[in-house]
Amino acid sequence: MLTKEQIWAADDLKSIDVNVSQWGGAIRVRTMTGKERQVFQKKAQKDGEPVGDFLERLIVACAVDKDGKPLFAPEDIKALSEKSSAALETVFKVAAELNGLTSESVEDIKGE
Repeated sequence: MLTKEQIWAADDLKSIDVNVSQWGGAIRVRTMTGKERQVFQKKAQKDGEPVGDFLERLIVACAVDKDGKPLFAPEDIKALSEKSSAALETVFKVAAELNGLTSESVEDIKGE
């Protein structure tokens, strides 16, 4: 059995570089912490209703630079929504998979 110290020491925030051909390169996507996931889920709904920029919000929550710092900020959501839907979908799928967001859990978050 694991000890608490072993759990705290575990490097469990994995990242994957995703090639986005529409953007001419790769983007790094990582798992969210439990706290980040709570914040994401709360912001993915407004007054109990799903927000229209769910896809972009997940990308903002998961995209990081080479040092692991957030690549985008919440104020970038609108600009991201104006990018290629195919590119966004490519990144979204990896972010969702990496964070254990199944189609069922995505529907729950979106309120569908």
